[in-house]
Amino acid sequence: MNSRISLEQAVKLLLAAAEPADPHPLPLAEALGLASAEDVVADHDVPAQARSALDGVALRSADTLAASAAEPLRLTVNGHVRPSTEPAHPLEPGLACRVLTGAPLPQEADAVAPDEEISLARETVTLTAPVPEGRGVRLPGSELAQGTVILSRGQILGSAAAAALASLGRREIRAVPPPRALVLAVGNELVPLEEARRAHGPLLVADNLFLLRGLLLECGVREVEAAVCPNEPEIIVRTLLRTEADLVVTTGGTGPGDRDFSLSAATAAGFDPIFRGLALHPAKSTLALRRGRTLLFGLPGTPPAVFAAYHALILPALLALRGIAAPPARTRALLTAPLKGSDRAQRLTPCSLALRDARLLATPLTGTLCPRGQMLQAHGLAVTPPGPGQAAGELADVLLLPGRQPETGGSSSGSVSSPDQSPEGMSRPEGSGWK
Repeated sequence: MNSRISLEQAVKLLLAAAEPADPHPLPLAEALGLASAEDVVADHDVPAQARSALDGVALRSADTLAASAAEPLRLTVNGHVRPSTEPAHPLEPGLACRVLTGAPLPQEADAVAPDEEISLARETVTLTAPVPEGRGVRLPGSELAQGTVILSRGQILGSAAAAALASLGRREIRAVPPPRALVLAVGNELVPLEEARRAHGPLLVADNLFLLRGLLLECGVREVEAAVCPNEPEIIVRTLLRTEADLVVTTGGTGPGDRDFSLSAATAAGFDPIFRGLALHPAKSTLALRRGRTLLFGLPGTPPAVFAAYHALILPALLALRGIAAPPARTRALLTAPLKGSDRAQRLTPCSLALRDARLLATPLTGTLCPRGQMLQAHGLAVTPPGPGQAAGELADVLLLPGRQPETGGSSSGSVSSPDQSPEGMSRPEGSGWK
């Protein structure tokens, strides 16, 4: 087992270890938000037949060529078709058919004259101009053409794709079920929120439970069990032995001290180490293990470290467990202030993001806000390579936080160096785009 590996090495190991659950057919309503396990293509046109795009009369365009204001054309109206009915018979030459928006057109009809351009009296329609072929007609496939790729394997079934499948009459797709998660806040000093009145002196509310539960739910996990766990090896082992979760996250107890039991308890519960320790601040004591398909992450106990480690390490593995092909969104942004570095380790720094004058700007939040304030206002985590850090005006790699949009509007202050340091596409993140 390697120690003090880089973030990139850790993610590579995690993706190799992450094994999604077996996919199975699910109704569309249940599959919303899940990753498709198959390529889905439209197997027929929508609409399947020509339909009227407006209220009016369906007719043959060729019958109207002689119509003019000087010599109006009169056609006999034969039939009335609503969206819920079928035409009784094909449209014969010299006849018209009353249609409402969405109604299927009679065979041989190739145009619709709108109500506002005709004079309709009982069974006769009067036209004062020719009606071109295709006017007012929704052709087969005009809404969704046969062969259109609706979903590729590994893409999330969203609202638009679900609606497209419903329009095709498809009731289910093969999808990857989301992992079940267990979150344990390890520590004898921790109490659940329900016992907050006891949180005085050395006792603290286990807020990491809410932090991780929320992050997991936001990323599509639907079952999250979260609990305080005493820092006793036997209890930790017993809890890990009985869990059937696909993803386990513990906080606390990952250091080298005599009372840090996360690693030893996990190995005693049958987990094999993937890595222990990262050359990464503030998550250097993070560890990862695997038992069968279950991944276990041991995170440091401080909320800022939990927040950083989740987005940098757990999120890529979680997407893989969900069968999602796209990695977490990552981009580069122009620094408005220096970034602190570390001699032998990468550093994750919360930063706010703003689009100004077609440039994506990153402002480090350290030094200006307390750690929890940084978590509240961050749009991303800047990844600084080992070394002295980065100066204002340089490009920084940034992990984008899901669901947090950069600020927009206004103009830059001109304090971030020269234009040649702002390349094309700075406003467009790489990878899977804004999430």
